[in-house]
Amino acid sequence: MEFEISKDDNFTSVLNRYMMEQNITIAVLSARTGINKNTLIDYRAGNHIPNDIHKLVALCIGLQINEHRAEYLISLAHMSIGYDIQGMAFRMLISLAFLSGITVCQGNRILDNLDLPKL
Repeated sequence: MEFEISKDDNFTSVLNRYMMEQNITIAVLSARTGINKNTLIDYRAGNHIPNDIHKLVALCIGLQINEHRAEYLISLAHMSIGYDIQGMAFRMLISLAFLSGITVCQGNRILDNLDLPKL
């Protein structure tokens, strides 16, 4: 898929666009991320945006989007991934999810091996 940015983009619109492009349902995304279905419904409706980088990274892994799309979605939630050890681990997990489909569960094992908090 082509990576496009619009001046009208917000977290909700981009999350919905990414889900529609891949035909991912709330149930599938919830299963992939471990995020409650009602929370995802709130995100999609624009009632709430994540304020936790761990949830945002889990969303990006569940959506299996590339790092550019992930950074864009995260920026729309007014957050960013740093370049410390945790940030680099998050970037690696997002890339692995995009390239090879690793899951949040598999990512948590990697984070655990690095002595970092799980998603």
